[in-house]
Amino acid sequence: MAGPTTNALLWVTVGVWVWVACWEQVWADYPVLMSQEHPGGPLRCEPIRIAACRDMGYNLTSMPNLVGTELQKDAESRLNSFNPLIQYGCSSQLQFFLCSIYTPMCTTQVPTPIGPCRDLCHTVRDRCAPVMAELGYPWPAFLNCSRFPPENNEQYMCMEGPGEKMPPFSPPTTSPRPQPPRRCSQYAHAHKYRYVNATGTCAPLCQVNISFSTNDKYFAGVWMAIWAVACFAVTLFTVLSFLLDAAAFRYPERAAVHLALCYNLVSVGYLVRLVAGPDRVTCHTDQDLGLVAVTEGALHTTCALVFLLLYYFSTAASVWWVMLCVSWLLRAWRGWGHEQILRHSSAFHVAAWGLPAAQAIVCLVFRKVDSDELTGTCYAGQQNTETLVRFVLVPQFLYLVSGATLVLLVFACLWRTRGRLKEEGLKTDRVDVTAARVGVVAVLYMVPATCQVGATFYEYVEREQWLHDSTVRPNMEIFMLKIFMSVAVGIMGGLFLVNGRVLDSWKQFLRRFTSKKQPLPPYLQASHLNQHNQTHFHYFRRPTQAPTPHRASLPRPAPPPPSTVSGSGWYEWYSRGTRFSKVPGGIQAPAPPPSASPPPPPALPA
Repeated sequence: MAGPTTNALLWVTVGVWVWVACWEQVWADYPVLMSQEHPGGPLRCEPIRIAACRDMGYNLTSMPNLVGTELQKDAESRLNSFNPLIQYGCSSQLQFFLCSIYTPMCTTQVPTPIGPCRDLCHTVRDRCAPVMAELGYPWPAFLNCSRFPPENNEQYMCMEGPGEKMPPFSPPTTSPRPQPPRRCSQYAHAHKYRYVNATGTCAPLCQVNISFSTNDKYFAGVWMAIWAVACFAVTLFTVLSFLLDAAAFRYPERAAVHLALCYNLVSVGYLVRLVAGPDRVTCHTDQDLGLVAVTEGALHTTCALVFLLLYYFSTAASVWWVMLCVSWLLRAWRGWGHEQILRHSSAFHVAAWGLPAAQAIVCLVFRKVDSDELTGTCYAGQQNTETLVRFVLVPQFLYLVSGATLVLLVFACLWRTRGRLKEEGLKTDRVDVTAARVGVVAVLYMVPATCQVGATFYEYVEREQWLHDSTVRPNMEIFMLKIFMSVAVGIMGGLFLVNGRVLDSWKQFLRRFTSKKQPLPPYLQASHLNQHNQTHFHYFRRPTQAPTPHRASLPRPAPPPPSTVSGSGWYEWYSRGTRFSKVPGGIQAPAPPPSASPPPPPALPA
């Protein structure tokens, strides 16, 4: 019984791995092998780093190989899927045949990689194809022997192999046919997933309805478009107002301008998704799996762009909220004004732009970017619950709690300052206005941010349930609320920053283009200017009027009457060049100076 049992186990093992290799389309369509020049220009040889192919009689290969794989690491992962078939021993040349395809021989004297000969392919096929046929799988199309050179000659070079050492294989007729395993069977809609050998994860097919229906996706797209356009318009007006008159936005409120800039770019991310469409953002054509949803957004340009706009700038907005709270605290606790906070604003920028950049880089490096089925965007943790917690839920919660704690400290400082002013009998209007502004801005930010954290937590708790149970559907209203709250802060915050000074700046700016040219007054018109020029010409003639009298000959003004000026003390009072001395009891004018005849005017030339 040991012999038949062992044989059956071997058949099951071989069936599992053959199904993985064929059914999951690990063997991609075989590209042009020997009839075209090697892509990328001259052949570049590199040492073979795949352990299974190091003892094949040659040590250099070239990438891409004969199946289009560009990295030896990926070629090794595909080659390892044939290990059970090699160990089964259907052909002693199977390993050499596969190595000649995944790591073809490379030499600088030949412009193309050297693969297997046709006779080698026929030998391996005749011995291993019956094994695959017994399991219900045909010989792979990319291993069609007619694509290989018929023999090794001067026109086409190929490898003939070491020669077959095993007798032809005849499969038993009594062994049961193993059923192919379902790698993604844990999902309720397993037929809508494809297993990715490289990552060991399941990727959903592109634009299939797994958790949401087509109507849900259409409504989400319309809903997202409305609020993205509104957020873009309001925040763009706020940013342009800051560029038009930066002095109108002083710290601490200037930090809210940077927050509006972040939400403006978040809305740009949604608009890019609307313009490009969900297919170009979230779909990827894999040579093995076909058209599947993006699971590694770093390798997809459009997906990576949308991810950076949405994830990076939404995280930066959360950090700028914390920086706004820090500015309020410095104002209320230390009494810092705009200039003092402005001197330390560089630290705000380093924190607000650096922390989100570090988070986004980690997501891209570790390939944590994936596609969202409902919105058709790319974000972190849309298909991986662990990523959703680490890179989305925890940072959002920490930034929200940090800002709320700082707001409470600000209110405590303002309350203490208000109490001290009331004890001193001073007005508390400015403190009350500051507290009101802080409270309004805090509510405008914290309510939407709390809704986002709650919606993310709901997704974290319920996602596995609706993915594994087809009877459970996600709550559409919660996701619509999440989309609205992701841009609501930009809309309400941008409107709150608009004041009278901002509107006056825009009026002055628009008046430059809309105001009409005023007509010249009559004294500047051409007829009057001609007359003025004629009068100016006679000015240089010998004057006929008497010269202007000297200032000393003008009559002096009379001093004010004693009844109109009175006071006490001693001081001197000057009026129009005449000095009056004040004595107790009134002002007395000094004696007039001796009269002196004015000097004669200078004689005019003849």
